[in-house]
Amino acid sequence: MHRTTWLALGSLALFACGGGAVPPSPDAGPIAFVDSGEAPDSPDAYVAPDAGDGTCGMVVSSAGWPQLPDTCGPRCSSATQQAAAACPTGASQANCIYAALEADTTPAATVNWGGRLFQVDCGGSSTVYGCFEWQSYSIWVELCPTEWNTYTDCASDGSACDPQYNAVDACARANPMWATLIQERGAVCYPH
Repeated sequence: MHRTTWLALGSLALFACGGGAVPPSPDAGPIAFVDSGEAPDSPDAYVAPDAGDGTCGMVVSSAGWPQLPDTCGPRCSSATQQAAAACPTGASQANCIYAALEADTTPAATVNWGGRLFQVDCGGSSTVYGCFEWQSYSIWVELCPTEWNTYTDCASDGSACDPQYNAVDACARANPMWATLIQERGAVCYPH
C-alpha cells in the first residue's frame, strides 16, 4: 500500500485534539487495498473469528469502507495523543502531527473484513493502514459516495489520482457532519 490519506489522517488527529485543517503531504499517494486472502463468495462463507484467531475484530461489509471496530482500538498511545496535541499551529503543524503518529510504537492489530485480513496501526506505512486513515475512508464513503467511487476507481490501478483525492476530501469537509464524525470515529484510535 502506498502512503495515503495523510491529509485526512492528520486532520483526524487534529480534530480529535481540538485543532484545525492540515495541508496535504507530499507523500500522499494512491489508495491500495492490502489483504492476505481471497474474499468469500458471500457473507455466509466464513465463520466469525474466535478469541484465538489473532484478529481484533471483524466487519462484514460488501460496499464502501467500514468503520474500524472499537475492539481494534486504541492503535495510538496516550503519549502520541499528547504529542500531537502539543504540535504548534501554523505551517509546521501537519509535519509535527505526522511525526508523532509515525513514531508511535503501539503494535499493529489485524482486522478481518469479509474474510480478508488487514493490518492497522497508529501512523500507517506502505503495508499497514493508519487508524485515522482507516476511519477517514469510512467517513468519505458515507458522506461523498460518488467522489469516493471516482477516487477508488482511479486508484485501483495504482494511479496517483491527486485530483480525485482532493475532490473526495473537499466534499467530506464541506459536509456539516465532517467534524462530528471525525471526532467520533477518531476516538477509537486513542486510549479513553
